[in-house]
Amino acid sequence: TANPTVAAVTTTLKFASLAAGSLHTCGITADGTSYCWGDNELGQLGTTTSNGTTTANPTVTAVATTLKFASLTLGESHSCGLTADGTAYCWGYNEYGQLGTTTNNGTTNANPTVAAVNTTLTFASLTAGGIHTCGLTSDGTAYCWGNDVFGALGDNSGNKVVPTVTAVATTLKFASLAPGVDFTCGLTAGGAGYCWGLDQFGQLGDGMTSIETAPVAIGGVSFLLP
Repeated sequence: TANPTVAAVTTTLKFASLAAGSLHTCGITADGTSYCWGDNELGQLGTTTSNGTTTANPTVTAVATTLKFASLTLGESHSCGLTADGTAYCWGYNEYGQLGTTTNNGTTNANPTVAAVNTTLTFASLTAGGIHTCGLTSDGTAYCWGNDVFGALGDNSGNKVVPTVTAVATTLKFASLAPGVDFTCGLTAGGAGYCWGLDQFGQLGDGMTSIETAPVAIGGVSFLLP
């Protein structure tokens, strides 16, 4: 149930980093071992050790892989990890291709097994949105995959599902990306912000409320990189 009190996670493990999804949480220890807990209905914990099912698991549980991750990022019901050499892996909900692979028995449904994203690219960073995922290569080129119905992949098309790693339709180079629910934003090294995707509530910051299928500049503001 809801708990308004700050409470320690029940584990003796020490984490180097944490990542939160919609209804699940994951952490990485200093040696790169990954653990997850919370909602597991769609395999987003990367394990089926919750009473032998894929139901919710309140216990901190190791992801079923020998891979060591440098970072984790969580979406609504999927999880992704990046190894030190830049190889991307994902697991969990895959109906919209957000895992970048269809290795779950040839379908695009839930996949609790950690699987490599189907690409020869290596990434400097990886970030998950609601039901899509994006990555940056070392030169700042942006790629996305998953739900593109509202243009969140920025490939200048929209209205489809894309399970393959797809370049964002821009010559811009980004220092960081921040995917949301059905939209994505990127920040250049110079502090210029760009967004694309669903703009129903003005979340793209371009003064409009229409879908944008490729990056548009956030109006009138420059940002500082962290």
